[in-house]
Amino acid sequence: MHLDYIHINPVKHGYAAKPIDWPWSSFHRYVKNECYERDWCGRVDLPGQVEYYWPEE
Repeated sequence: MHLDYIHINPVKHGYAAKPIDWPWSSFHRYVKNECYERDWCGRVDLPGQVEYYWPEE
C-alpha cells in the first residue's frame, strides 16, 4: 500500500524511530481518523526482510 510506504519512509531513512514520531507526517491524520493504530510500525523491505517492532512501554 502506498500509504504504508510514505509513513515508514522517515523510519527507513533514520529520521524517526516510529512513524508517529515524525511530526510532519500525514500519519497523524490517519491515526485520528482510525485508519491506522497509533503504534503501527509497518514493514521495511530491506535485505534480509527486516521487520520493525516497537513494544509498548
